[in-house]
Amino acid sequence: MNNYRHVQASGVLISILATILGSCQAPDNKTVIAGQTEIIVDDPNNPDQNVCDPLGNGNTVSPNQGLYGQLYYQNPNEPPLTSALSYPTSAHPAGLHLFFSELNVPTRMFNQGFYTQSGQLLQNGQGNTLYEFFGLHFKSKIVLTPNDAPGLYQFAVLSDDGSVINFDFGNGYETHIDNDGVHPSRFRCAQSFVAMNAASALPTEVFYYQGPKFHISMILLWREVTPEMLASPNPYAHPVCEVTSNTAFFNANDPLSPPTQDWIDQVLGTGWKVLAPGNFKLPDSAPPNPCNNGGCTGLNCSGGGV
Repeated sequence: MNNYRHVQASGVLISILATILGSCQAPDNKTVIAGQTEIIVDDPNNPDQNVCDPLGNGNTVSPNQGLYGQLYYQNPNEPPLTSALSYPTSAHPAGLHLFFSELNVPTRMFNQGFYTQSGQLLQNGQGNTLYEFFGLHFKSKIVLTPNDAPGLYQFAVLSDDGSVINFDFGNGYETHIDNDGVHPSRFRCAQSFVAMNAASALPTEVFYYQGPKFHISMILLWREVTPEMLASPNPYAHPVCEVTSNTAFFNANDPLSPPTQDWIDQVLGTGWKVLAPGNFKLPDSAPPNPCNNGGCTGLNCSGGGV
């Protein structure tokens, strides 16, 4: 029997979201719930606190689009955490407000760190650039764009190191994909389907952590479920599910992380698609996205992003 979940939109939540995002700035001292940690946002538009697409290309999004995240880090003298879920409760909050336009970080080397909009490079407690032993916790809502057909979808994630994808179907967040732990880039597929339509707005939280330097990857994908998949003895199976390698899909040693032929043929060529910026809406608890003019403080930004 196939396992799939249906996502329904809430008119009340949409109304509240429109009210929150209609203002230019969130109120001072607003409490934002990020996992099990409460972050007090004194001024979400302070460039010293905002990080725009630190691992992306600075795609232009509207003020209500994107993923809102918190960053947590460890100091070198602390026993390393080995789970994405452990960072919000056991690591140090960086006090920054991260805004991603999408989750599309091909396997690459990462040694630049996190720059705020004002050009400040984040360091750990020992004064070293933060590019290993950090965790991210994102919240967003996944929606269909006009280019996405209503129907059943299967999600997948490629990450190095661990990641966990949680969805809320109306009874609180539950784990949809568990790709946690210390490992190279690993492609893991969901074992259930999600029904989406034009009114769907799927509450989503993503936990990710980077362990030892230097490789990093984080890509959220989905594919439309076909009649052939439903008729299969194992409709969730796919040749790339569970492939674990830092070289299978991208050339990680090239700063541009060019895709391999396997990524082109075996992933994109078989129906998988990377979720686009238009598929992400900010959650109700997030301030408006200050990076909505294509701001970028990351690796691929023009002029280094600072």
